[in-house]
Amino acid sequence: MALLAFLSVSACPSARADEPMVIGGHPARIDRRGHLRPWAPWSAAIEREMRFYRRSPTDHGYPRFVTTTFLDGDWAPDPDRDDTIPATQNGMGILSYLKLYALRGKRDAAYLDTARAMGDYLVREALTPDTGMYPRFSRSTGNARTVSAGGGLGHAGRSSVRDRTG
Repeated sequence: MALLAFLSVSACPSARADEPMVIGGHPARIDRRGHLRPWAPWSAAIEREMRFYRRSPTDHGYPRFVTTTFLDGDWAPDPDRDDTIPATQNGMGILSYLKLYALRGKRDAAYLDTARAMGDYLVREALTPDTGMYPRFSRSTGNARTVSAGGGLGHAGRSSVRDRTG
């Protein structure tokens, strides 16, 4: 897989043989066997990622990354992407936050709080309508603008995204 990434980046027309390869803003380091080496230790990369996510603004009591799939580095929604994948995104997020909580010795309740916010969002805001073949089923797709405008992913009968803090 790393070799495939190396080949696809090095075959890019903008890459020149005399320029160092950069992936994700970091200079690529290749070992003797041609494998891409990590730019940072795994634990440091996770800590950096978690610091980033902890700075997320909230919308209606949820971290913004819970309600919106496509955000830039300043937490602004991508104006060209209003689609969202709440069940997939938040389902994986719940598992990740629970595993990180266990990995960190169950000492930081903020990880549990974030997992809980993701679960709350799924069961409060991202369900299918009450009727039909799959009533009140967590949606795998939706429209972020509907959510941010208070439509609960287009869910019939919901007038607004509830503020989970109140």
